[in-house]
Amino acid sequence: MSSDPFTTPPYESGGQPSGSSTALIIAVVLGVFLLMALVCGGVLVALLLPAVSVARNAAQTMQTSNNLKQVGLAFHNYHSVYRQLPADAATDAQGNPLWSWRVTLLPFVEEQATWEQWQQDQAWDSGVNASLSVPLPMAYASPKEANPASDQTHIFAVRHPQGMMSGASGLTFADVTDGLSNTILAVYLPGRTTSWAAPEDISLAELQVEFGKVTPIDPILVLFGDGAVQRFNEPLDPATVEALVTRDAGDVANF
Repeated sequence: MSSDPFTTPPYESGGQPSGSSTALIIAVVLGVFLLMALVCGGVLVALLLPAVSVARNAAQTMQTSNNLKQVGLAFHNYHSVYRQLPADAATDAQGNPLWSWRVTLLPFVEEQATWEQWQQDQAWDSGVNASLSVPLPMAYASPKEANPASDQTHIFAVRHPQGMMSGASGLTFADVTDGLSNTILAVYLPGRTTSWAAPEDISLAELQVEFGKVTPIDPILVLFGDGAVQRFNEPLDPATVEALVTRDAGDVANF
């Protein structure tokens, strides 16, 4: 070997990375980026899911509120035509209940065709009437339940001698001396259902129990006599619920 200090040493190729080593480095870097993307994407989805759920629940509650408002409008239109509210149930000659007020309101919730087929001398679950229970009229439906074969509704009146649906026909808005905006006409109960045509509603005691377990996730929606709908996210005490149900007790509720 030359000892000349000005002589350039020969190039040694072993000092540079080979093609296979470069490819490995690139694969590792890409793998790291892919892993980071997957992790970040998963975190993003996890963050978005609650927001999506909240938005969906809000939309469903809004649709439920609109359905209740349609029911309220039906009550008012019925009252305008007949100068009274409907009885809570149609009855036969012996006083046995045949079908619900929800059936009576059919012509006023855009269900005239169903009303014209309804056999008024038969019970809700017999003969032709049984076949007319499905599909459920849209005004009585729940947006959270999309089963087209269901006849179940969450909308109830409250049976009470001093309520707006006292059991007998002939009651008018003028009889609600506590004020229409302070008196319950119907309610949407998230945890309770019945066939929409069945002559089945709830008692004051049952409503008090329902109000005792209400949550923001499963609110109770109340249709008042003036047609307004209010959402209740928190429990109400039994005395307040009773004041909301009675129409002429002079006990206007504060809530």
